[in-house]
Amino acid sequence: MRKPDFFIVGAPKCATSSFYDYLREHPDIYMPARADMHFFADDFSDQWDRIFSLENYERHFRGARDRHAAVGERSVYYLYSQVALPKLKRYNPGARLIAMLRSPLDLALSFHSQLQIALNEDVEDFETAWRLQPDRLDGERIPSTCKDPQVLQYGRIAMLGEQVRRMLDLFPREQVHFVFVEDLKRSTLEEYRRALEFLGVPYDGRTNFPHQNVRKAHKSKWLARLVLRQPRFIKAITAGIKRLLRIEQTGLGVALINLNTKPVGRQQIPDGLRRELIDFFADDVGLLANLTGRDLSHWLHE
Repeated sequence: MRKPDFFIVGAPKCATSSFYDYLREHPDIYMPARADMHFFADDFSDQWDRIFSLENYERHFRGARDRHAAVGERSVYYLYSQVALPKLKRYNPGARLIAMLRSPLDLALSFHSQLQIALNEDVEDFETAWRLQPDRLDGERIPSTCKDPQVLQYGRIAMLGEQVRRMLDLFPREQVHFVFVEDLKRSTLEEYRRALEFLGVPYDGRTNFPHQNVRKAHKSKWLARLVLRQPRFIKAITAGIKRLLRIEQTGLGVALINLNTKPVGRQQIPDGLRRELIDFFADDVGLLANLTGRDLSHWLHE
């Protein structure tokens, strides 16, 4: 069996879904149909739909063949997790890592929207959610449907400089590849080819790059709770159907979620809060700029 030799480690809301799709569809790359297994993120709550055993984890890579030049997976919280990357290095010291990065202001705002879709957040206004971070760190004002309160710490989630520093303390620079979302938007083909070169995979001629994960909201919160926070008897029925059909996913949940969502406009950050966020993230953006050799001063413009 082939072990995974590369990992898209995050960050969330940094086009990781789209990039995963691009790489997974390459004929010389094997990535399992399931993303975000988060096997190495032991510091995440058991409420997450994680893979817990090595046997189950490696089972997802049984489809890899000798013809595949690279075998990988995507778990967007590996970069944020305090334990995932050390465990990953013990599992495969030579692993290649792809870290996808963007402005922390954009990331925090977009992540807040994503948490609402996933029912981890029940506060619709971003500024209110931002100011609730200290209370939530103390275990207060946690939504009843939140799988893990640590994802409600928007400042920590978006502090990519510190996360990248921890990664580079573990892995040599030549084993790490950075993709900036602004570059990906401007020249998707060029960034795709750069990633293939990093992985040692030939270009496959791809020119079509659809984007995933536009901002959405639920049409019915009741239906969203039913699908995303299923009662035990529904989970048991679903598990039985999967065993009977010998499949991992029925696709029904995804279909219902898609039917129950609608595109919505982007929430704006008030000017006063924007200045506050710029000050909050300034040192971390400077750290990330030094670590990546990239001028990121435009991230801090008002």
